[in-house]
Formats: sequence, structure tokens, C-alpha cells
Amino acid sequence: MSREFKHKVLIIGSGVIGLTTAYLLLERGYHVVIIAKDFPSIRRLPKIASEASGAFCVPPEAVAQGVAEVPHSDSKSEQRILNETLKACSWEIIFMDSFYLGLSDENGQIKDAFSFLVPIIDPPKFGVWLLEECKRKGAHLIQGAIRGLLTEQADALRMTYGVQFIVNCSGLGSIELAGDQGMFPARGILLKVKNDGSLFPKIEFCVEGQHTSFGYDESGQEIVGRPYLIPRGEDSLMCGSFYQPNRWDHSASISAPYVQSMIRQCKDLCPCLNSLRDSDFQVTVGIRPARKPGLRLEQDPIEPCIFHNYGHYRWGMTLNWGSARDIVYLIENEANKTQNAKSKGKSAIAKL
Repeated sequence: MSREFKHKVLIIGSGVIGLTTAYLLLERGYHVVIIAKDFPSIRRLPKIASEASGAFCVPPEAVAQGVAEVPHSDSKSEQRILNETLKACSWEIIFMDSFYLGLSDENGQIKDAFSFLVPIIDPPKFGVWLLEECKRKGAHLIQGAIRGLLTEQADALRMTYGVQFIVNCSGLGSIELAGDQGMFPARGILLKVKNDGSLFPKIEFCVEGQHTSFGYDESGQEIVGRPYLIPRGEDSLMCGSFYQPNRWDHSASISAPYVQSMIRQCKDLCPCLNSLRDSDFQVTVGIRPARKPGLRLEQDPIEPCIFHNYGHYRWGMTLNWGSARDIVYLIENEANKTQNAKSKGKSAIAKL
């Protein structure tokens, strides 16, 4: 017997936000079409923002200052979201002690710190898993791109792809698709090094330092961020990272002064790394989808068939399930309104 779908939905974007939204819609019985320029893969360098993230999950309230609105699904139940992630992909998640280093004294010595247990996700593998699950549940994938304002082509898109609803999870693509001038690229650089015990004693905990300056880039812009160390998988350590607003380029030299400053500060976090040479590091660049005043999670005010879920900056792996659940709620609310309107119309005709 063929599966009966509720409605058809077009998802634009295949990052962690788009795929999580697709996953939950498929779980609810929707037919889903996903269109994206690239899809997750572990066989190439990162092309999708979420593939180049540090990806440890923190309580949503801890990131509330970084977004304009924490999705209500997140703020209601941190544990439920963690359980959702564990249920979905337990074999890609490990728990580690995470140490946050706080205030320093006048000599630069740490005088305040705290630690907690944190789940760590391997983003490339998690993205591939989500993609395969969406395919298994019946999602139709299209490799391509949509250009121009969505509100000016909503009916054409619905007809072309045979859908009732459109969800914009395009991240930085929303500058064009939603005309959102609050969106801007926030470039970050991660350094990957072998963590198998051959170069230094294997690190099996996370550590993050204070918010600091790494110096200035070629244009004179100050580079700020937090040095951190995050183990990934069986034998890798991710060292990062900083924030470069309005930088689109993926090129990065390990010899750049601000990258060297980041390396020094990462070594300060864990002196066993002091013996590492520049050639031991592999540079990974990620372009995060940042937005002022914060993430956009709403039904479009002009075209009610369009929904927006983007602008998560560095919190995609923390807010993905809650954001996706909110979108599902909004779509089901709109679908119910449409169905009720049709029912009233039929009743009115029957009375004539």
C-alpha cells in the first residue's frame, strides 16, 4: 500500500537546519522535497556551514544572548531536545567533560572556571546520517539553486515542485531569497590535528578559554573569539576559533598572524600541544550564517505558504531540533486553517 502524505513541503537548504526540519516533517507524514546546491558528504572538504562547526551542544538558555529569540520548543525542555538527538543518532554522539575558563588575575593566571558534561556531535557524519534518514523516509532530493525573492515566485515554485508549503533554510542564501539585509557571513577557522596519542597525550575533554582578541586581519579589522579544544571522532582534535564578520572567502593561511595567535592561545589551554608544528594542523574554514538581530523563525508576513528558519550563527547544532519543531507547528497550524476554510466553503455551497 502506498504511503499517504498530509501535504507536500519544499525545503530550501541541506545544512543541519534544513535536514532536521525535513526529518521532523517526514516523521509527521509530510512529503518533502529538498533542494540545495550541495548535500552533506564525508568524502570532501566542508561546503556546508554546519560541516565546519565545533558542534558541542549547550543548553539553549546559554545561547539566548546570541539570538533574538530562543525557539519555544527549546526553552520548554532542554532534556527533550537532547533525548531527540540521542534517539536520532546516538552512535555519532559522545559525552565529555567541558571546562570553561573564566576570569584571570593581573598576571594572566586563571582564577575562575567551571565544568559540565556536554554532548559532542561529529557534524559531517551527523549531516550524512540525517540525509540518509530523510531519503529512507521518502524525501526527494534535487541538486540546484533557487534565485530571487521567494515572495515574488511563491506560486510558481509551488507549481514547479508540486508543493503546498515552502521552508527557507538557506542560511546566507536568505540575503537573496528573503531580501534579508540583516544576514551577514561570519567566517570562522578551525584547525584539525591528529589526536591519537602519537603527537601528544590523547585529549579526551573539551576546554574553552576566555573571549579575547587574536589581533587584526589584513584590512585592519580586529579578530575576536574564544580559544577552544574539542575532540572529534576517534583520532581528531579541533582547535578554534574566531569571528570575522563580512568575510566570504574560504582561503586561509596558517601563517597569518591572527591564526598564529589562535594557535598560541590554544596551546596555552593545554601545554601538551606546545610541540606541535604548523605542518601538523589542517585548516578548515566555515562561513557561519549570522543575522542581526538574531535568528528568523516565522511564517512569512506576505506569503503565508512560506516559512523561514535561518540565521542560527554558531548555534545550529544546539537549536536545530527546537527550530524544526516550531516550523512543523507553524505549518500544521496553517494547514489546519486552510482545511477549515475549505470545509466552510463546501458547507456554504451545500446550503445553496
